[in-house]
Amino acid sequence: MCRICDGASLEEVLASDAARIDEHGYVMMGVEGDADGVVQPWVYTIGLLDLAVHPELIVVGAEIDTAAWLLRLVAEKVLDGARFRAGDTIALPPGNARLRDVHEVHYDNGTFNMWHELRAYGAFDAPELTALQMMLPRSLFCPEHRDSQPVLSDPRVCITGPRPNRAERRRRQREGGG
Repeated sequence: MCRICDGASLEEVLASDAARIDEHGYVMMGVEGDADGVVQPWVYTIGLLDLAVHPELIVVGAEIDTAAWLLRLVAEKVLDGARFRAGDTIALPPGNARLRDVHEVHYDNGTFNMWHELRAYGAFDAPELTALQMMLPRSLFCPEHRDSQPVLSDPRVCITGPRPNRAERRRRQREGGG
């Protein structure tokens, strides 16, 4: 799923996404979770803040295709002039989604990495990141995963997974794993 893993350079990915932002007003970035469930999947918008002066949107814990579909529905409403804020409820086909603020600690911990990359690339001019988390209806999740949406208004929550320490990074580099 990663375009860079599939052979594209970071420059090619940034150019492609910048062109899509120019054409559609935004793009979505999906990040796969891990097989153990330690890292949840998440999807977020890039471009709403610049074009519509509206916080970016993020969904955490749902399957990437489902999250992207629902984010697209809401992003299109935003581009049509709708404005949402924390505490709002949005009626979606599977049920109501509730919006929550995203704590600023998540803006710089890797959660929105591609937003920062595209901003530095010049794909848009938004001066600083703000985002809202869409909390999806529990009915979208099986009983095992009904509580799989970490709440990003909590600064203690980390969805990017554990980071290797310096010794681990050096070991990986010696072994050729980067």
